[in-house]
Amino acid sequence: MMSLLIFESIHYVMIAEEILKKDYFDYTLVSIPKDLAPECGMALEVNCEVKDTVTRILEHEGIQPLKVFEH
Repeated sequence: MMSLLIFESIHYVMIAEEILKKDYFDYTLVSIPKDLAPECGMALEVNCEVKDTVTRILEHEGIQPLKVFEH
């Protein structure tokens, strides 16, 4: 199962991507349907097993996902 991390803007997606690269987390940059997040068309997808760790690291860096969907 995967988690989709949705952010307020593409700017935050790019910052989160750099943080995840630095900490060696696997992620995928994906486009998202407008009905899920009209604010931003891109999101980061991570394995559900690391979702909590990833969100804690991002929050520690001052970046918080706007929404998290599991699929």
